[in-house]
Amino acid sequence: MSTNNQLSSSYSQPLTAEKYLANKKKYRRYNWLFLLSAILPVVAVGIFNIVVYPYDVFNTPNFLGINHSKPRKDNNDRLFKAIDIIRIKPVTVLMGSSRTKRAIDPNYPALKNHQPAYNVALTKGNFYELRRYLEHAIANQKKLDLVIIGLDFFMFNSLIQTRESFYEQRL
Repeated sequence: MSTNNQLSSSYSQPLTAEKYLANKKKYRRYNWLFLLSAILPVVAVGIFNIVVYPYDVFNTPNFLGINHSKPRKDNNDRLFKAIDIIRIKPVTVLMGSSRTKRAIDPNYPALKNHQPAYNVALTKGNFYELRRYLEHAIANQKKLDLVIIGLDFFMFNSLIQTRESFYEQRL
């Protein structure tokens, strides 16, 4: 029998129930393998991003040596400070510019009766931004007890505009 005859004879034969079920199983298996090969890499990348997550917005668990350091958090103060105020609900808020950010430690022994304390100091912050963050802290923490404001000479400059990373909608 030639190849043409084999093909034509196979198409002319009626499809039996057994063959139909066998084909259905093959197609079902093919579809599952296709879906898994498409979805599995996306899920793997998603899980990797959740574990390594550099922003610390969603309270993912921290693993020392894997994702404990959050380098993106230091560069985006205005985003994280608003979120951290809601999450931490500090009783003491330390406000000011980057000098206050580096100079005043929220775990300072004199503040032990005013914990939790949170440093809301903003890099190149101005009075308007600090006032809005203070209002945000008061709105989200009714038991706010102590506010320490570190004054900086540059904060008094009326020519300094709010930073482009400052969004009213976050507060």
